Amino acid sequence: MASVGLGRSGVVVQETDDVLVIGAGIAGLSVAAALSETCRVTVLERETSPGNHASGRAAALFRRLHPQPTVRLLTEASLPFLSDRHEEVDGAPLVNFRGLLLLARGDQMDLLDRVERDPRASGILQRLDASALARLVPQLRPGYAASALLEDDACDINVPRLMTLFRRRLAARAGRLVCGAGVSALRYQGGAWLAETGAGVFRAPVLVNAAGAWADGLARLAGITPIGLTARRRTLLEVRLAGAERLRSLPMIADLDLHFYFKPEAGRFLISPADETPARPGNALPEDLDVTLCLDRIRACFDFDILETRRVWAGLRSYAPDGMPVLGFDAAHPGFYWLAGQGAAGIQTAPSVAGLAAAEITGAALPPELDGLSGQRNALLPGRFAEASPFS
Repeated sequence: MASVGLGRSGVVVQETDDVLVIGAGIAGLSVAAALSETCRVTVLERETSPGNHASGRAAALFRRLHPQPTVRLLTEASLPFLSDRHEEVDGAPLVNFRGLLLLARGDQMDLLDRVERDPRASGILQRLDASALARLVPQLRPGYAASALLEDDACDINVPRLMTLFRRRLAARAGRLVCGAGVSALRYQGGAWLAETGAGVFRAPVLVNAAGAWADGLARLAGITPIGLTARRRTLLEVRLAGAERLRSLPMIADLDLHFYFKPEAGRFLISPADETPARPGNALPEDLDVTLCLDRIRACFDFDILETRRVWAGLRSYAPDGMPVLGFDAAHPGFYWLAGQGAAGIQTAPSVAGLAAAEITGAALPPELDGLSGQRNALLPGRFAEASPFS
């Protein structure tokens, strides 16, 4: 059990003994669940419930194709966990086959050829001509797409179920999730990190910075140089469509230049302009222009009727300057572990990233599925960045 004592200012300090995790999105909950197998862990979340921002607002798809080999390795290493059936969520699947179709108009054929010839796409993408494309998606407007690339084994990820799994696993191992606990001050004292929050002061020798778009701000609170994260806004609409039953089995469909996407998901239909507008950390709100662009692009591509826009929202993704995740101990500050900058791959890599982080924090051996990471590990370390810009 956690012990309680008085800090230097007389406030109650709750001793967590081993690890504090800041942020209860998919990154924070997954690493906390992994750590809780051998450590006493407390997760601190500023909101009143977990997953309120990026993790709870994503239309997640597991896809193998990624330009960075390190992220591809982390993705592949996560697939066994995501494909397994876990008793904490009644053995229900975490992924379901969906497929991803990348459309190419006539003016995008050079780009399609380059993508198809890329060695990283070998064995992943299948090319469809216009006639095959029309058979697969008869709802496409005639003449819109000249060809397409199909990633047939791309899968929907059930994010709520995945979050529930990590949360239940944490609770079953006596880990704690404390919501309404935004960190107002952070300092290293007596061999441990002290985090002052609205829910009390928490103390542990290791602190995991899984604060998403707020990760640089948390580092500044601790007197640590930020890494230069940029938060980017992504707009999503849930729409009601005529003839919905005929559309539920379609793959996720995206423009090759990522100007829009359409995704059937759990009985809903999601569309997006695939925007990535730089934004400050906060409660992301959609902008009218992005909503209008999204609807215009979808109507130009598909011959179906949008009967109603049921919901519009936006979420934030956070990116490091080189677009790669940031994962590892800060070399200049003991016990401060970065888990940030996951960008668009954070959900599909969460199991393997959590396993890697937990092994490094506890000194355990790496999981066998991550054996191939040793030669690429430096590409993820926080020390690869020079002093960052003050804007993030």
